[in-house]
Amino acid sequence: MIPGTFVGPGMAASDAGEPLTMSFVEMVSNSNSTSVSTASETIPAAAQVGDLGIAAYSVDQSTDSLTTVPTGWTSLIPTPSTTDYPRMYVFVKILEAGDPGSTLSATISPTEGYQAAITIFRPANRNLTGFTARNIDNQKGSSALSASLTTTSVVAPTLAIANLTGRNNQSPVMTFSGATIETNVNGGTRSTGYIFYDIDGTPASHSVTSNDTGRQSLTVYYLDLAHD
Repeated sequence: MIPGTFVGPGMAASDAGEPLTMSFVEMVSNSNSTSVSTASETIPAAAQVGDLGIAAYSVDQSTDSLTTVPTGWTSLIPTPSTTDYPRMYVFVKILEAGDPGSTLSATISPTEGYQAAITIFRPANRNLTGFTARNIDNQKGSSALSASLTTTSVVAPTLAIANLTGRNNQSPVMTFSGATIETNVNGGTRSTGYIFYDIDGTPASHSVTSNDTGRQSLTVYYLDLAHD
């Protein structure tokens, strides 16, 4: 199975191909500017069973890792590179009973500041049964970043996603060619949670560029969506 794939009972990842309408529900974000051992964020109460949740965490040093991750969520970046920082982790889940309003927690080792953001999408006319992450590109560093999302192996319907985070009170901003929605949520004293996305019935290539020169992390990917 392709890494970053979740397949529900009785279906195959290749089943994604029928018309599907997805809508943005909400994004929540927070951060901690001091060194702590737990990174946490609460799933919005407005979320519903069957929604698609994307949780992005970043820690502020190349020596830090998330040693425990949210239970039941599929990890898209199990081991981010340690060559630079901040380090971003991304988790995805089709929400189940008990998820809306609950708190996701991950352990940071050694202790460090963090930023966490959860974004909720909702299928309007179908039930999601699985997803496959494709063409993941995770970049980080102390200068402006850019990334390209190509359509290689992408199967519609798909979400084109870009997550961006900064540190030390920075507010990085990015441009995303062809994006339909931009959501920028202030994460508090540490950094800003930023997500761009495009709901592609016909997959299209996208380019993503940040304009900040401070410490930041950028992750782009497609999520092919399977449904009933």
